[in-house]
Amino acid sequence: MLRIASLLALIIVFCLCGGLFAQPSQLSKPEIQEVFNNRVTVLDSSAVGNWYVRFSPPEEFLFSEFRSQDWNQAQVPGGLAGIPGYNEKTREMLYAKRFYLKELPQHSMSLRLGRIDDRDRVYLNGQKIGETGKWDAIKPQGYDRIRLYEIPAGLLRQGENRILVQVQGYFHGESGMAQGRMEIGPTVDLLTELRDDIYREILVLAIYFTAGSYFLFLFLRRRQNRENLLFALFIYGMVLRQLIRTELRFETDLEFFTIKRIEFCLTYSLFPVFFYFVRSFFRPDRTTYVRFLDYAGMLLSVASLGLVMHVLFFDEVRTWWWAQKTIGQPIWGLFILGSVLIQFRAAFSGNRDGIFMLAGTFFVVLGVLVDIGVSRGILHIPHLFAFFFSAFIMSLALILANRFVRLYRTVEDLNKNLERKVDQRTRELNETLNQVQSLKEKQDGDYFLTSLLMNPLGGNWASGDTVTFDSVVRQKKTFRFRKWDSEIGGDLVAIYDLFLQGIKYTVFMNADAMGKSMQGAGGAIVAGTVFKSMVTRLQVLEDEGQKSPEQWLHQCFQELQSVFLGFDGHMLVSAVIGLVDENGLLYYTNAEHPVSVLYRAGKASPLEDKDYATRKLGVHMVGVSFRVLVHRLRPGDTVIIGSDGRDDLLLGQTREGNRVINEDETLFLRSVERADGNLVRLCEELESRGELTDDLSLISLRYDADTSTVQEDRLPQDIVDLINTDPAEAHKRLLAIGYPGPAKERTLARLAARLKRHLEAEQRWKEYVKTYPEDSSAFFSLALICRLNGNLQEAIEYGERCRLRLPEHARNLANLADAYRLMGRTDRARELVHQALSVQSDLQPARQLLQILG
Repeated sequence: MLRIASLLALIIVFCLCGGLFAQPSQLSKPEIQEVFNNRVTVLDSSAVGNWYVRFSPPEEFLFSEFRSQDWNQAQVPGGLAGIPGYNEKTREMLYAKRFYLKELPQHSMSLRLGRIDDRDRVYLNGQKIGETGKWDAIKPQGYDRIRLYEIPAGLLRQGENRILVQVQGYFHGESGMAQGRMEIGPTVDLLTELRDDIYREILVLAIYFTAGSYFLFLFLRRRQNRENLLFALFIYGMVLRQLIRTELRFETDLEFFTIKRIEFCLTYSLFPVFFYFVRSFFRPDRTTYVRFLDYAGMLLSVASLGLVMHVLFFDEVRTWWWAQKTIGQPIWGLFILGSVLIQFRAAFSGNRDGIFMLAGTFFVVLGVLVDIGVSRGILHIPHLFAFFFSAFIMSLALILANRFVRLYRTVEDLNKNLERKVDQRTRELNETLNQVQSLKEKQDGDYFLTSLLMNPLGGNWASGDTVTFDSVVRQKKTFRFRKWDSEIGGDLVAIYDLFLQGIKYTVFMNADAMGKSMQGAGGAIVAGTVFKSMVTRLQVLEDEGQKSPEQWLHQCFQELQSVFLGFDGHMLVSAVIGLVDENGLLYYTNAEHPVSVLYRAGKASPLEDKDYATRKLGVHMVGVSFRVLVHRLRPGDTVIIGSDGRDDLLLGQTREGNRVINEDETLFLRSVERADGNLVRLCEELESRGELTDDLSLISLRYDADTSTVQEDRLPQDIVDLINTDPAEAHKRLLAIGYPGPAKERTLARLAARLKRHLEAEQRWKEYVKTYPEDSSAFFSLALICRLNGNLQEAIEYGERCRLRLPEHARNLANLADAYRLMGRTDRARELVHQALSVQSDLQPARQLLQILG
């Protein structure tokens, strides 16, 4: 029988350990969790989306814009140890959680936050929806109380919502959202769930109370059996302790502090009573061994009484907990050890009652250890002592059966063991079946949840008048989850409107992440998140809007590159990122994406990125310069950008069964011409040529402007002849020409510089680049004249814009280096001089500047 009980115990411990100590994975978790308006949604860290935490002082982040880089990820429920900025002296903290709501609920919604140490204020979308405890109170307010706050009508909004939980802890080093379930859902469902939990606890306690009353009845009928009285007292104390730990205690008039005082006193009293129950039950002979246990029990009982007096006469709860952890819990362990030793002695002496009680005591010990682990923050589950104690009750029931029904002992024992085995095996089979069903459900839902995460990151939010966008995304992997048909892959299209230096631009990204299905989708989510954060930051921070298009593109590329470099080559992304203004000026860069296509007057041709593509995002670029390409669109022009799925067409199979994949790079150009630049027709044209073997994503931008504004740009021949012979006369005649044009404005700026009219030259170059920003070399001329005029900051600004467009322009690099030198930034100047000399080793200004720098 002892072997059977031990085997059952090991099986239960094995089943529990996987759930008790498992910690949710934090890898590649998305930022925002979807919440459903018609059912309860789990919000803790085991679900989708992260919890974040801030310290010292958290109040300044209550109503500020949320930025994940200002916060630390936190395990909820769980402790805060190991999170930067947290220590034992930290008393206040601010938790944040974002969630996404597709549809607004038509009924009352509530938020459940489990048990928080110690008091809290909860905000939803900037409005406080509830609080527990008096702030800055000396005594604890409710560190083990479940929070349930009803959300005011109209506060939830469709789309992104944010929960902020301001917490003021009471215990040193153990503050925060430590235990319990974090959920949001219909108020009726949450209240029903809480009520059912209470009912279950009351039902279990009622069963225990009945058992205790039965043992008390046995004592009253047979007073010499003191063990029945001791066990009845133990059960009554345990029932009362568990009862005041339920949520029903908050329905009484007793204050929280008084309830905790009663709980501590009961806890310290239960272990001595249990020890003396075991001692009285077996009545071992008064040997030296037993006398030692009796004296030890007396000393431990006195120590427990001292702890009870400490609770009764001291009002500092922190010292209560310190005494319980450092003194009380070791004493409990010694009481349990003494009880187990007595039971072992009885069991090995052939007492069958000792075997049964030893098996039941094992569950009591396990329940105590689990509760200690919960109270210390090691385990993140509810207190389970009351449930483990049921095994001990069962063991005593078997003992009573042995005592009062000896004639039917064998049959009764076999029946009870058989029933327990069937019940246990049935529970194990049901648990295994539930686990299999849960795993299957998660496997089926992974694709769907990932596709939902991608939805807010991709899309077309452009609203231009002269530049219109269209996009198509067709992922290769399609699937069905429950009643939904969806798709998942690594392609992403994102188009937004933004303002730079007061000018409206439309920014776009077409990205293709390496890998299939989940791996590709993970890369697309990362790329889309970083890109969206760049756009959002630009919309929020005023300083970000002062950047030039080149600078913003460079910063966007660098942030994406730095993120993907962190994956150490396991996640690569090709992409085209660009901006276009309302005048049809296109700025873009190509990170090893298929070449962009210009469709003009019925003819498709490759754009400049055919010769100037950089490496994929996530690849270290050694000796490769980032380049911003600039292209002026004409009215009626269409630019089409697409992933490599446009070329990877399955054309058929060979006789040997090998697949034939398209290798003709001009096939896509011909398809664009046949489709007349229309994306829907283009997709149909590609599918008519062959089967798509990869994800396909396309962006088209069409520039429609009044063609009457386009003017012929030519200088009169007589002025051209005077430019080199008589620049002053050429300058005078040019001023007399009435119509504007790039050739005229550019020539006037150059003539002003030749005539040493530097201030006029600077002003004319500024007007020129403002009107005709597609002329990349003009930025060098402007930077040069700004440096000569002493406007070093502007010289650097325009020189950097030229460098981003023309990274191999040696004279611009030398001029930019000299401007940095005059500004006192010699390290940057020396770096640029070496770049200039690597491009043109005999450039004299660079050599002279290198000598000056030393």
